[in-house]
Amino acid sequence: MVAHGSATEVGQVSNASLGAASLLLTIADGPPDILADGLTAELAGAVVRNPTDAMSELLRLERAKLSGGSLKLRERLVAIEGLSLSKGRIQTGFDAQGRFNWTGLMAAAATPAAAAAESPRTSGPVMPSPAA
Repeated sequence: MVAHGSATEVGQVSNASLGAASLLLTIADGPPDILADGLTAELAGAVVRNPTDAMSELLRLERAKLSGGSLKLRERLVAIEGLSLSKGRIQTGFDAQGRFNWTGLMAAAATPAAAAAESPRTSGPVMPSPAA
């Protein structure tokens, strides 16, 4: 994983799986929409590092498991019934300037370059409209 604006890797996952009991993608009217139910996810060997100090680990988890999730993209809604974390360690603190050590993960996203990177992409092949 690389954070917006970071030149170095800030995280990694040894193994990951994602499942869904049902998944519906709609692209017909307006922006794409995704509806999903029965979501499950499992991560193993997850590590998140401080983007300003690559030797400093912010989070380490042997296993993280999500169950009973649902997603409604258009409504910006995510629900999770269960979250299990095992054998983890989290490092929190403040630097000499009083900044919380996790803010570095989000600070780069506030830069103009990151904002431009998050805007909708219009490059690539364009499909012509079907003939009427």
